[in-house]
Amino acid sequence: MLHHEFYVESDMSNGQDTLMCKVKTCEEEDEKIVFVSTKHLLIGNLKQHYKGEITRQKIGYVRREAGLQRLPMEAIDKLIEGHPIKKKSGGKPVVLVPLIIFSDDVGANLTHKWHPLSVWLSMLAGLPNKENNKLSNIHYYTSSDSVDAMELTKPLLGELKILETHGTTAYDAYMGCEVLVISPLLVILGDNVRQSEIVSHLGTSSRLFCRLCDVDRNDIEADPLKVGNPRIKSETLKSIQQIRAQNTEKEKKVLRTSYGVNEKENPLMEGNLISFRGNLDTPYERLHSLLLGTVRDMTTFTFNSLSDDAKHNIDLKLKSYDWTPYSSRLANIISYKSFVGREFKLWIQVAVFMLHDVLSAEQRKLWQILSEIFFEVYQTSVEESQIEHIKKLIQAFMLQAKKENPTLLRKSKTHMLLHLPSHISDFGPSKCYCTERCEQFMGVVRSRCIYSNYKNLSKDVTMSFSKLQLLEFIMRGGIWKEGQLIRQCGPKLRKLYDADYVQRFLNGSSNTHVKTHGQLALKSHGMTDISSEELTALKSAVGDNIQNLECYGGVYTESEKRMVRIGQTASYKSETEDVAYGFLRRCVNVQEQAYIGFQKFIDISKYCPYNCKVLRLIDDIEFVNAKNIVGHSCIQHICERTTCRVVTSCSRVQNNVIRTKIFQHNSHYPFYRVNKYFIANC
Repeated sequence: MLHHEFYVESDMSNGQDTLMCKVKTCEEEDEKIVFVSTKHLLIGNLKQHYKGEITRQKIGYVRREAGLQRLPMEAIDKLIEGHPIKKKSGGKPVVLVPLIIFSDDVGANLTHKWHPLSVWLSMLAGLPNKENNKLSNIHYYTSSDSVDAMELTKPLLGELKILETHGTTAYDAYMGCEVLVISPLLVILGDNVRQSEIVSHLGTSSRLFCRLCDVDRNDIEADPLKVGNPRIKSETLKSIQQIRAQNTEKEKKVLRTSYGVNEKENPLMEGNLISFRGNLDTPYERLHSLLLGTVRDMTTFTFNSLSDDAKHNIDLKLKSYDWTPYSSRLANIISYKSFVGREFKLWIQVAVFMLHDVLSAEQRKLWQILSEIFFEVYQTSVEESQIEHIKKLIQAFMLQAKKENPTLLRKSKTHMLLHLPSHISDFGPSKCYCTERCEQFMGVVRSRCIYSNYKNLSKDVTMSFSKLQLLEFIMRGGIWKEGQLIRQCGPKLRKLYDADYVQRFLNGSSNTHVKTHGQLALKSHGMTDISSEELTALKSAVGDNIQNLECYGGVYTESEKRMVRIGQTASYKSETEDVAYGFLRRCVNVQEQAYIGFQKFIDISKYCPYNCKVLRLIDDIEFVNAKNIVGHSCIQHICERTTCRVVTSCSRVQNNVIRTKIFQHNSHYPFYRVNKYFIANC
């Protein structure tokens, strides 16, 4: 038998009262009353208990029974009325959906002639990783080629205010009813120039070069770990008013330099948007600040100090590198000045190994720390202990840069690394507020420009996207209401949405059809003659009854959604180890069961100078079930202090002798390393 006892609990730390319900049960054994649990009591439950409306007298009665002091009338009224958003909803469920907005300029011409188009995009915060990468979850908002991006924020500001205060009514297919959607602004993304413009910062070339704090550029070299006072929205607005109050341009310039603030009209900063905290909501962005900032500056500094022969040898090592675990390859390091973010992402994963022979130990240490920072920043989940580890890595990088490259500290993007741990604590992993997918979506915006005659470009692009996004909503199975009727497209139209040509038209990219995990591919592509060693290993895995043996050339993985081919390295679940590594040597189908054979690596429990696991290649073959494969593994040959070297080969074409240089690995040296800086699906 259950017994409910109602009372009010006071929290003296914040002065708030909470209606509580103590649930007790009476057990027959020993006739004792056993305390079960204490739960928060909803107002609706209390109404049901009292068979009517909650009044001040009833709440006072509950408090007197609990032996608590009397509540002020205002506090009792708040308990009775409930949250103001609940009152606005009119009984509908309330759904909180934070928004992320992004702004950048894109060239509207498909030729090289620059025709800037200022674009604003929006997306939902907190999406799962699988949905976070889809271009279909990025929504076009507005654009213009006649006014700048900040002018476009005037209509944007009005809608953001409505979304964060009053919300909008929408139909929730999961709940099966209408809900009130409240959408506060979480962060504003963009490159560093645009983010400085959004928060009225003077820019990265000013003396107070950080948009997040008021640190002085001249103080950085003496104390590279120095972080100034955080820039607060209210203080920035006061500085703007003081600059505007000056009579002469000279006086305004002095204050601009002193505050690091630009007094231009800024609707976002001056528009009383409650959810926007100014500088605090423009977090460190890994593409423009890390890859196109610190990594690019480090690469430029390093290669400017190398000879042409050293650069050529590094390029030869890159061409001999096994790029199969990556989604693309780095073709030529000589043209590093024209690299974009995608190429710097590949380079930072292998840089410390490629530069081993040409840099001093202290310079290699600087590259190693930067590679570790990159690896931690690109993790999809971060624990509290990792945030502290990232903070220590950044501090070590700053101190090492002070000794090896002090000019690097004067870069604003390098200093902003110090703010990264706090942003991860506030907003989560950097993947949650990265701009790579937004920059990719800019290609879709650019492709829409070809349907315009450029006389009213922004209108043409906006009308095109309004039709596309409405069409995509219907084809993805979206639900809408027509009066009392609920509408949704049929299964044939939803199936058509998955077609490649429809995806290319809507989102600018084809749909990836993922095979089943462990499914074999490329039938009869692999070698059909099995050696005696492989046959013995196969029998130990499946038994002596081997019939209907079919050979394949690869196997699909689930995590990376790609195929591992014969001759490539991969990780798999072994019977003796949780995760093992090996060269894929054989893919076979025996009695309708898929098996894969690996030439094994063994862990020799040693670590190279870069704290990477060292493996030794042995001749043993091990067959496991194809579903045990994990994915590609980045395993590279250890070339330091070995006979791996650049060799010159000569060939005669008619009467000309052609000399070609290649980097040749010593195949007799069986030691390999696991690249700890490798990022899957890079």
